[in-house]
Amino acid sequence: MIFEVKSKEEKSVDKIYNKIMKEYELFFDFNWKTQKPKIFKLSPKIYSELTEGLLRKSATAHAKGEYLFLQNKYFKNDKEIERILRHEIAHAFTYCVAKFRRAKPHWLWEGIAVYLSKENKNKERSKFHKFLKNYDSMDRDAYYECGFAVQFLIENYGKQKLLKLIKSLKDIDSKNKFAKKFKEIYGFELKYKNFEDKV
Repeated sequence: MIFEVKSKEEKSVDKIYNKIMKEYELFFDFNWKTQKPKIFKLSPKIYSELTEGLLRKSATAHAKGEYLFLQNKYFKNDKEIERILRHEIAHAFTYCVAKFRRAKPHWLWEGIAVYLSKENKNKERSKFHKFLKNYDSMDRDAYYECGFAVQFLIENYGKQKLLKLIKSLKDIDSKNKFAKKFKEIYGFELKYKNFEDKV
């Protein structure tokens, strides 16, 4: 199957994109000079054909390295565009900083994107009990919990430890190795009770 692609400039989207890129370059301590994330705005039909077999049917967007595939029906207003771009560009930065193409553990990848896109802003955090089950795949019910887990790590242990963990992912190929590296960096085991608010 052949997909024909044409470039197009949209000033309002470019403005949002540039704002997010600057913000994330500061967060990730990474100056993205070349091969910056490219946005592919697709009809739902083309999006479905292009991502067939890669995603669950409810997915609205997808980041594959520095390529961001988004459905045009979600480009309703600047607020919605910014939310989606924040999430997908966060994935692109995580891929690039980690130098790692597999999104594992899923809870960490999604948690970073949820945290940075501020999707938890109007959500209430419940007790942690789902996110650690999401290493190889992602349960939609644990989506926001992952964001709160990353928020907990950043607010209590700082950004640098999280970046160190992200950079270590390229050398990790199993759940056990990740748990070991996590404990080495944070000083505690990957258990729900250790993610409760610090006193």
